[in-house]
Amino acid sequence: MASAMRTRTKDVSFSSSAEQLTGRIFLPAHENVGRHPAMVLVHGLGSGGNTMDQSARKLARHGIVAFRFDQRGHGPGTSVYDGDSSDDVLAAAALLKGERSVDADWVGVLGHSSGARAAIVACTKDTRLRSLGSTSTPS
Repeated sequence: MASAMRTRTKDVSFSSSAEQLTGRIFLPAHENVGRHPAMVLVHGLGSGGNTMDQSARKLARHGIVAFRFDQRGHGPGTSVYDGDSSDDVLAAAALLKGERSVDADWVGVLGHSSGARAAIVACTKDTRLRSLGSTSTPS
């Protein structure tokens, strides 16, 4: 088995529906080896983007760029969560597709709890998202 790569991070902000959101991109340590597949990670309510750091780090160690962000109503922003953050997930995916280390044709979404719901809805809105993972998905 090949040894896992180290990672590095990059803090970013992006706009979604006139709101400013923040997050962190986790990158494989050796960015110059080409473009990588990528995943947007979406946390559940009552937590924050940092709850997805461990998963993001694991993905990046194995060559997948991971981007976790703070949903509306979480993190440093003043926005209010309105029950549907799927457009924020799409804006996060668009940001990832613009990163030079990301293969824009291979971006997926992984959500947990209410973040899983947002991930599912986002994938129904944009079928170019290549993969979907969900955990503890509410009904």
